[in-house]
Amino acid sequence: MRVFYASDVTDHSGRSRWISFFEQLGEIQWLIVQTVLWTRKAFSDHLLISRQLARVGHQSVVVVTLISCTVGMVLSIQTVYQLSKVGAEHLVGALVSLSIARELGPLMTALLIAGRVGASMAAEMGTMKVQEEIDALRSLGIHPVRYLVMPRFFACTSMLPLLCIFAYVSGLLGGLFVSFSLVDVLPRTYMHYVIMVTDTRDLAAGLIKAFFFGMIIAVSACYEGLKTVGGAQEVGRATTRAVVGAFISILVADFFLTRIISWTPIG
Repeated sequence: MRVFYASDVTDHSGRSRWISFFEQLGEIQWLIVQTVLWTRKAFSDHLLISRQLARVGHQSVVVVTLISCTVGMVLSIQTVYQLSKVGAEHLVGALVSLSIARELGPLMTALLIAGRVGASMAAEMGTMKVQEEIDALRSLGIHPVRYLVMPRFFACTSMLPLLCIFAYVSGLLGGLFVSFSLVDVLPRTYMHYVIMVTDTRDLAAGLIKAFFFGMIIAVSACYEGLKTVGGAQEVGRATTRAVVGAFISILVADFFLTRIISWTPIG
C-alpha cells in the first residue's frame, strides 16, 4: 500500500493542488469574459488588432500552405495505395477532401499557430510582466486585457478559420498533383468526387473547430504570460506551459467538438 505524504496533494504554498487547479480554471474563465466584453472596443482599437491580424495571418499563411500541401500529398499517397487494392483509386479526391476539411485542416493549422504564434505571444507578454510594463499600463489608466489580450484574441479567432481555408485548398491541390502523377486520376474526376462528397456541413465543421482552436491559443498564451513572475527563466517556463497547454486543450476540444458537430445538423 502506498503511503501518501502532504507533498502528494499540495503545492509549494501548502494549498491543495485541486484548489489551485480550480482557481486557475476560474481565472481563465474570468479572462475570457473580460476579453469578450472588451471586444466592443474592437473598432476603436483597430490599429492594435491590425498588427495582430498580420502577425497571426499574413506571417503564417505561407507556412500553413506549404505544410498543408505536403500533408495533402502524403495523404493522397496513402489513400491511393489503400484504394488500389479494391480498384477504387478514383475516390481519392473524396477521401482527401473530407479528411482535410473536417479534421486535418483545422487541427494542423491550430497546432502550427500554437507553436509559432502562441509561443511568441506568451513570451512577449511574460517579458512585459516581469519588466513591470503591464503595471505601467495600469498606472496610465490602460486596461491590460483591452490593450494586450483582446487584440490577440480577436486576431486568433478571426484568422484561424481563414488559415483553415488556405490549408484546405492547398491540401486539395497537393492531393490532386500526387493522384494525377501516381495513378493518372484526371483532375476532372478528382474534383468531381470532391464536389459530390464534400458539402457545407463538412466545411462548416472545420471552420467552427478553427474558431474555438484560435480562442484556446490566445487565452492560453495570454493567461500564462500575465501570470509570469520572476525573471527570464520564468518567461521560458511560461512559454512552454502556454504551448503545451494549448496543444493538450486543442486535442481535447477536438474530440468534444467532433462529437457535438456529428450530432448537430449544420446547414
